[in-house]
Amino acid sequence: MREGLKYLKNLKEFNMVHNGMSGSLNSLGLAHLTNLKSLDLSDNQINTSLSSLGLVNLTNLKRLDLSENQIANARGLVSLKDLKALNLGDNEMNGSLSSSGICELMALVELDLMHNNFGGQVPQCLTNFTYLKVLVLSSNQLNGTMPSAFTQMKSLEYLDVQENNFEGKYSLSSWANHSKLQAFALSSRNNTFQVENENWFPAFQLKALKLTHCNLHAIPSFLLYQYDLLSLDLSHNKLVGTFPSWLLVNNTNLRGMYLVNNSFSGTLKLPNTKHDSNVVLDVSHNNFSGQLPKNISKIFSNSLELLSMSGNSFEGNLPLSMGEMKALRWVDFSNNHFSGELPGDFLIGCFLLEFLNLSNNNFHGQIFPQYMNHPRLLFIYLNNNSFSGKIGRGLQNSMSLVVLDISNNKVSGQVLNWIGNFSNLVFLLMSKNLLEGNILVQLSKLSSLTVLDVSKNRLTGPITSFNFSFIKELFMQKNAFTGPIPKSLFRSSELLMLNLRDNQFLGSIPNLINKHSSLRVLL
Repeated sequence: MREGLKYLKNLKEFNMVHNGMSGSLNSLGLAHLTNLKSLDLSDNQINTSLSSLGLVNLTNLKRLDLSENQIANARGLVSLKDLKALNLGDNEMNGSLSSSGICELMALVELDLMHNNFGGQVPQCLTNFTYLKVLVLSSNQLNGTMPSAFTQMKSLEYLDVQENNFEGKYSLSSWANHSKLQAFALSSRNNTFQVENENWFPAFQLKALKLTHCNLHAIPSFLLYQYDLLSLDLSHNKLVGTFPSWLLVNNTNLRGMYLVNNSFSGTLKLPNTKHDSNVVLDVSHNNFSGQLPKNISKIFSNSLELLSMSGNSFEGNLPLSMGEMKALRWVDFSNNHFSGELPGDFLIGCFLLEFLNLSNNNFHGQIFPQYMNHPRLLFIYLNNNSFSGKIGRGLQNSMSLVVLDISNNKVSGQVLNWIGNFSNLVFLLMSKNLLEGNILVQLSKLSSLTVLDVSKNRLTGPITSFNFSFIKELFMQKNAFTGPIPKSLFRSSELLMLNLRDNQFLGSIPNLINKHSSLRVLL
């Protein structure tokens, strides 16, 4: 490789992404590529010093990507004075930014240092980066107060400093005269950090704002003057009051609104105007109450993709019109006080639905309405409700299921044969119901099944005909299974947990536990 590169002196771009190369990179001979302008060595296993890669001679280099490696420091880059874009994210760098040599690269337009271990305060030298548009310092160990250096970087458009250890108080009004900022992300692992809310008028129009874990007590007032937001995340603060529907009214192109883990209360009052942008709405873990607004399908009929309202106090029936929300992919209504039966045409028009969680509510009646038709459904959680009756045919078209959880209900009867067609099923949880018969006949085709819990039912018959080779966790306690315990259970190298208590097995306990067995719990 090294000899070959000697003859490529005029090469302008060189990419070696995800090749799994590490030590052999030392001998690549990159030093010969003096005209190189773009170099991408991301997603390898480079754990050597940068100087040994021969980068010092690449003085014409404009773009350098060394992300997703194992590089411990950034020294060796100081000669790259013309570098415009540098990505050192997802490495093992530590120490302070000021001692890393980054301060010498003042021609940078883009700098990404995310997911490292840089500590100390943000250096004041960043004020010299007059061309910098993108700065990503997220997921490091930076501490101290939020520096004023950021607001002095007048060319900055994108700033991501979330998941650091900033402390003290920080005023957003310091950005008042900054006209180019389009995206800003800030959070701190330090509980003493607080973003203050002041009345001020911004000179910028943001596309994305993320202020999480900032001890906000009110929605920042400057948002009253923002009209171009595409994404807004104010999760994990101490926000109170009613649902801020005005944010949807002001920002008609808003695609993502995250208000997770706050203290919003009252009913969820949505605006009357239709919202056509593809939307994620997540208001989980607040104190919202009352029924879901009946106009939710009219507002988001063709746009809402993710709707999460878990961990609130919503109650009553689900709106019949939810089946008109054709873009829905993810629905999470778990841990509320919803009740009533699922409509016969429940979510009938949501053909893109992949995730449905109605667990920990008060639903009752037929567990799978007959007209459910969700061919792309992957995850369904209906556990901890009061569903009853026999398992209907509503899931018959959901052959891509990976997780099915109907545990802790009042479902009765036998499991229909078509459940054996769920070839992708990994988790099947049906405990604490009134199921009868020998369920294992139907499940013997499920070669991907990893966790099976049919405990606390009324199941009967032998278990000798079931294929246990892929099962890791098996819970069959408190049924009426009979016959011998199959020797294949104890020969499995996959099985971690086995619970067969309180059944009617007979014969001897097999003593043929395989030496390669991974069994950790045996009851």
